[in-house]
Parts: sequence; C-alpha cells; structure tokens
Amino acid sequence: MATTTTDLKKTMSNNNFIQLLNGCFTGILHWPDLDVLCNQFFENDQPWYIYQLDSGVPDYPLHGISLYAEFGDIIKQMCAKYRRKHCGFVYVDNIKSPSLIKIYDPFNMGTSCCGHTRKTLPRWIISRCMPLVVFSKNQSP
Repeated sequence: MATTTTDLKKTMSNNNFIQLLNGCFTGILHWPDLDVLCNQFFENDQPWYIYQLDSGVPDYPLHGISLYAEFGDIIKQMCAKYRRKHCGFVYVDNIKSPSLIKIYDPFNMGTSCCGHTRKTLPRWIISRCMPLVVFSKNQSP
C-alpha cells in the first residue's frame, strides 16, 4: 500500500506533537505573564487545537472568535478555581512563540517531592498541530 502525501503530513504532525508534548516547558508563575501569553496567543489569527483530555481529541482546530471564547473560558474557569497570588498551572513550550500550551488542574497537579513515578497529565493541551490521544503509563485507553 502506497503512502500518500496526506498520510505523510499526518505522520509528520503526529511526530511533531509527540516531540512538543515531551519537550521543555516554561511555567507561567505570575499573572501578568499569563496576560502576555494570552495577548500573544491571539495576536496571530492562527488555528489551534484545544484538547481537553477527558473529552477526546478535537477533529479540527479553532481560530478567531471561537478560539478566543474557548481559551478565555478555560482561563476564567481555572482562575476562578485557583485564587492565589501566583499562577503556576500553565506551561508553554516557547513563551515568545508558543506551539504547545499545557494547562493543569491546579488541585490535581501531583507532586515532585514524594517520588511518584506516575506522570500527571494536564487537563488541557492547546497545540498548533493536531494532537494524539494522551495516556500516562498507569492509565489504560
């Protein structure tokens, strides 16, 4: 069976998503930094996939008003839930030119001091490339 251009693009996108997801991230600690990220996020009218892990992989990316509304709702929901002086639940691969953003549930982020081997998954993954289904080692599909 021959590999089509569409298959090749999908494979490249899948590989890119995996590399981005497992890459290095910068935590957004201060609320003004989250504002900067949000503004930068909307300056370019580019499509983004918003993947809520318990809702399944999105079929298509959002952009424009739809993207603004969905992303804004996520941030509002997390800010209302997490009333602290610092942010700490948003991580981005590149703060100046983001390609992937992870948003964690502030009250289900796990801990690094207890030596748990279970990887805590974000609640949302916001990505420029199409995401894949994500499971941790201790979860089953």
